[in-house]
Amino acid sequence: MKLQSRLLMLLVPILVLAILGLGITAFVMINNSSEKLLLRQMANQLDQMQAHIDSHVRTAHSNVELMSNTTVLKQYLLEPDEEVRYGLYQIPLLDLFASYHQTFPEYYEMRVILFDGYEDARFAIPSLANTTEEEAQSLFFQTLSESESDRHAQIYFNPDNAEHAIAVGKRLILSDIAFESGTIRPRLRGYLVLTILPDFIQQQIDDNQLGQQGLFFVVNAQGRVLYHPTASERGKLLEQDVLAQIFDKAGQSKVWQQLYEQNTWYWESRPLLPNLWLVAGLPVQDIYALGQELIWLTGGILMLTMMALVGLLFWVLRLNVTQPLEQLSRATQQIRSGNFSVQLPLHNQDEIGGLSQDFQHMVQSLEQSQRALTVAKETAEEANQTKTRFLANMSHEIRTPLNAIVGFSQILQTQSKALSLPQKFTEYLEDIYQGGQHLSALISDILDFSKIESGKMEIVEEDILLNAWTESIFQINQGAAQHQKVHFTFMVDSQLPSCIRTDRTKLNQIAMNLVGNALKFTPAGRRVELRAKHLPNSQPAQWLLEVWDEGIGIPPERLHTIFDAFEQVDNTSTRSYEGTGLGLAITQQLVALLKGSIHVETHLGVGSTFQVTLPLIEGIPLTVSASPESESFTFASDNVILIVEDNLINQKMIEALFRSLDLKVHLALNGEIGVEKALSLHPDLVLMDIHMPKMDGLEATQHIRSALDESRVPIVALSADAHIQQLQQARDAGFSAYLTKPVKMNQLLPILKQYLRPTPL
Repeated sequence: MKLQSRLLMLLVPILVLAILGLGITAFVMINNSSEKLLLRQMANQLDQMQAHIDSHVRTAHSNVELMSNTTVLKQYLLEPDEEVRYGLYQIPLLDLFASYHQTFPEYYEMRVILFDGYEDARFAIPSLANTTEEEAQSLFFQTLSESESDRHAQIYFNPDNAEHAIAVGKRLILSDIAFESGTIRPRLRGYLVLTILPDFIQQQIDDNQLGQQGLFFVVNAQGRVLYHPTASERGKLLEQDVLAQIFDKAGQSKVWQQLYEQNTWYWESRPLLPNLWLVAGLPVQDIYALGQELIWLTGGILMLTMMALVGLLFWVLRLNVTQPLEQLSRATQQIRSGNFSVQLPLHNQDEIGGLSQDFQHMVQSLEQSQRALTVAKETAEEANQTKTRFLANMSHEIRTPLNAIVGFSQILQTQSKALSLPQKFTEYLEDIYQGGQHLSALISDILDFSKIESGKMEIVEEDILLNAWTESIFQINQGAAQHQKVHFTFMVDSQLPSCIRTDRTKLNQIAMNLVGNALKFTPAGRRVELRAKHLPNSQPAQWLLEVWDEGIGIPPERLHTIFDAFEQVDNTSTRSYEGTGLGLAITQQLVALLKGSIHVETHLGVGSTFQVTLPLIEGIPLTVSASPESESFTFASDNVILIVEDNLINQKMIEALFRSLDLKVHLALNGEIGVEKALSLHPDLVLMDIHMPKMDGLEATQHIRSALDESRVPIVALSADAHIQQLQQARDAGFSAYLTKPVKMNQLLPILKQYLRPTPL
């Protein structure tokens, strides 16, 4: 046996005696400190409960602040015409309140009260009555109106449901810049009051236990117990001497002793609201009981410690001799099999320890090299997966609302003549549709950004009418220019051919990025111009896409970085212009894909000119034929169509789209309901969303295919996810076709013609 093992065996009895001495000392200290332990626990629980309840009140204050800054509330309060206010703005305001109630169910009443105390707008749960619309005499209204702060919260007795509630209010001080001079100070327009169901306070009382008989309760300014673990105690009045101590010590975090129910109790309190206090009570008997428990716990720990030390005596040889040799043998076998990442525990400087160190040094360099390669590979794979997930999720989240925008614009375009809309409205609808189409193309480009980096991006050339294309870019950006009060124009060189051949989507994104940047960095009152110029002496033939602005310009020291990813002209924390810094980086790569070049000329404070030189290939103007939407084609009214879509706006849009074709649809909110309806209806066509709660579209399609035991039911994927992996998953799940949101009529009609029965002749 080694000297180290012998020393350990000699030291074991000494350690046992030392632990016994420490145990006796700990026993005395624990017995004396049990009071401090329980009182500290009481204080900590009070602080945690106070923080939890206060977080609800702070959240309510924040939500009131957010609601008070919304445009719809400001429009409602600033509208002088009551008929317009109630007819135009009250419903959106109540919808806003309803959305907050849906997110925070405890917000069961939200009101707008005018400065004179009249309740002007109110949202409440259906079961809540409205006993009065005059709040001028209510204590909360008087406190809020007279408070030095513009916001206030307190508990009060709500006469509408005869229960206590927390009211959070804010004074609404606004100025109407449309009708009042900017020199006029904002004035009081009314009050926004949020009523909260305070069940979370009782929940805190019920969830927290203090000792064996200790308790927490909440009392109001009148001394009435509002929340208590025992239902029979709620509503009782506290004794005045106890109540006086609660009020006096609440803000000091001090503990005091006082008789309560013929026993001595420790008390401590915390303020919750100006008229509400949280109180903790702990009987002295609980402290004595804890001391007894700690005595038994200390004795048990000492017994276990002695048993462990006895076990250590028998295992010392194995730990110091046998086990290290076994570890060395296993490590040798792993090295022989090619695993160089083995790590040996380094023992003390004895013979076995020296052998372990020599062995570890032998494989250390190989292990480090292999680890570095493994980490690099995993990092690269994780980064690629993260990028793929981000692009897929981003595409899905944007395409879902975009589907409604494009879909409804198509419906309104189709019905514009029947509704006798003015020509200007028809043009607006076309602008909305074109903007949605362009945004959809941009999303597709972002999904292909990884292909740009890897050199796998495909170029799809088509013939483009240059004048029409330039005007479409102008129309899409004209709204933003007007909003920013920038004078935006465009110009097409008459020497350019009327039709050119290039990749429309990539040219769109180049122009949109450059025009968007110019508008963003050009102050109000100045000019931006989009130009298409001919380069007559260029060989081979080229043309120039130019965006000129009178913006802020670019500092010379930043010119060499503006085309780098995530770089911006102003990268400081106080920058005035938002953005990701990807626009110019993507633009430069797209220009390179089109075999062109990009150049910038700039003067700080004067403006910038971005010039994109592109190959000039003359295209062939095509004769415009009737679009599929305008073809006269009707479907049999007995076609059974099932739409499985969880987004209610998209449901309305798709239903309206089919209604314009005189077709009736059946709707399902998720995959489970979709399967049930498919089995009962046996539809002629199913349009199935992919991402849905409870059961997604992939699983629902598999269930339908399995249950019906046939493949004849056409199921078409209708999803905002355009990633290639999602397309493959849809095919594997059994989808008949795949439509990407936003849904376009010229893509939907061929599907309907393929699977639905036409009107009998």
